[in-house]
Amino acid sequence: MTVRAPRQRDTDGQTGRETGRGHACRAAFRRVALAVTLLAGSAPSAPAQTPSAPQLPVVLIPAVPTPAPAAERPLRAGVLEGTAPPRAGVDGQFSQGLLPDLMRMVADDLARPVEMISVPRKRIYQILATDQIDLVCTLAEGWIPTPERPRFALSVPLFSEQNVIVGMALSGSAAAETPEAGRPEAGKPEAGRPDVAPVLNGLKDLAGTIATVRGYLYPDLDPLFAAGTLTRIDAPDEAAALKMVTHGRTRYAILNRMVYGWNSRTVPPSAPFPLPLLLMRPEPVYCAVSATGPERDAVLGALRRIAASGQVEQRVLGLQDVWR
Repeated sequence: MTVRAPRQRDTDGQTGRETGRGHACRAAFRRVALAVTLLAGSAPSAPAQTPSAPQLPVVLIPAVPTPAPAAERPLRAGVLEGTAPPRAGVDGQFSQGLLPDLMRMVADDLARPVEMISVPRKRIYQILATDQIDLVCTLAEGWIPTPERPRFALSVPLFSEQNVIVGMALSGSAAAETPEAGRPEAGKPEAGRPDVAPVLNGLKDLAGTIATVRGYLYPDLDPLFAAGTLTRIDAPDEAAALKMVTHGRTRYAILNRMVYGWNSRTVPPSAPFPLPLLLMRPEPVYCAVSATGPERDAVLGALRRIAASGQVEQRVLGLQDVWR
């Protein structure tokens, strides 16, 4: 029996074709690897004689910036809108005056730059509590609404402020007359009596209209406002309130003694100027920081050292002098 050998498969051509594809694939891999290497910024290596696995792209991750140290970050100091000279706003610059100078002293004590930020009075508590500023000066404890107080930490008392109620002087027999309580239209002179301002023996004698500052609290006057015997007419700041009473638009004005003394220096002796009628009780004033803010301890410590030096108190006493 004849056994037929199996037919041998001719693979020469197929093998040749497969070998050609292998060279092409290896060349393609080398081209891809070279391109990735160039993109990654490194020098290409010599092509390998044997096939190698394809290289993965190199991903460059940018460095994450680290926060600036506290010593380099500016101290953010809030200056309340409507703060009149000399406390702020001297020479038309809200960052010039007693309070900005005080905040610069704090920054110097901490070896930090300072950034002055103008803050709306009605939003001051929200802005401070949310750490948008590091401190604000000056506040009396009674000015902070009771529900807001736990959110803040107050400094030691820095100095005392005192409001004064002023009015235009009466002449002749008019000085002996008692003013009638009235409620004139806001912004208008009191009917027939634009300059009525008798001597006051106490708050109980106040009646009529009084120029106040928008957004300011006057706890001692609240009972008179509630009873309707005294009507507040708001001005944008204390200097404007002083002008209102000077021009007879209100019977009285209430303002800080420093503001009254400062404005007395710019008025000629022959020009009309309101007289002080009643001094309110002095109130200690403070700076405030957020109770949970990161700057709390450092700022409060600086304020303790400044208060102990007595520099601010001496300057306040000088600003209260009346030059007339």
